Amino acid sequence: MAAKGGVPIVESARAGFDFMRNSFRTIAPAGLLTAAVAALAAAASPGEPAEAMNLPALALDIASLALNIAFSAFLLRLAVRQDASGLYGLKAGKDESNLLGALLWVGFFIVIVILVALFIFSIGLVIAAGNAGVRLEEYQNDPDGMRDAVIQIMTSAPWLWVLGLLEFAVLVWLSTRLTLVSVATIGEGRIMGFSTWPWTKGNVLRIFAATILIALPLSFAFGLIVGVISGVLGVTDQAGASPMARGVLSFISGVGQYLVLLPAINGLLAYLYRGLRPPELPVK
Repeated sequence: MAAKGGVPIVESARAGFDFMRNSFRTIAPAGLLTAAVAALAAAASPGEPAEAMNLPALALDIASLALNIAFSAFLLRLAVRQDASGLYGLKAGKDESNLLGALLWVGFFIVIVILVALFIFSIGLVIAAGNAGVRLEEYQNDPDGMRDAVIQIMTSAPWLWVLGLLEFAVLVWLSTRLTLVSVATIGEGRIMGFSTWPWTKGNVLRIFAATILIALPLSFAFGLIVGVISGVLGVTDQAGASPMARGVLSFISGVGQYLVLLPAINGLLAYLYRGLRPPELPVK
């Protein structure tokens, strides 16, 4: 990675695609297993109208979550250290526990930021409602009426759109500054947090652009495939679909996510980690 001029956008995205393509056979068994368990969890989940959560569905949800963490650790370990040890690359060890800690750390921070953003936006919405003469409390038990009232308020107060877009931009910026936490956690063998913050300085837009180059076309392609299959199965609302239909759609979506999208994204992260890791850190 070039030291001058920042992160090379196209080259970084290509590195992600290269890792996905070159590691496909190694990743496939673990990816298919993770997709299959996620599909079983989707099939067993309460449908629409909502049913009571049962023990098998809860157990499958927990198993799917654990497999997702193990699979993410496997991808990063393979991308950073070319390590595919374990059952199809899956195992429960230090990398997995460290990654879980890092994800909880980032998740907690992002949730706090979102709550603050929602609080600020809510204050703006109340002010705009007062100026428009709309009493939001009248719609507490009327979700459709509340939606229409909010649309009316935001139509009469364009600055609310600006506030919302500004908050979204700040959230994306913060998330991108912390994008190397997971890969650095695997690479350094310990939970990383704000210590990766300086690594992405000056490269936020380039990292975001490289991520979009990978995520946008792949998400669009698999979204189209799932949409076509949903039409074939006659599913208009996945929550209200039959357990078998939910499972099939979840498995197809999971194949795209675990075998294509996530490997490409994690390949990108590994490339960025190798290029942006400070040279003064001890070699792992």
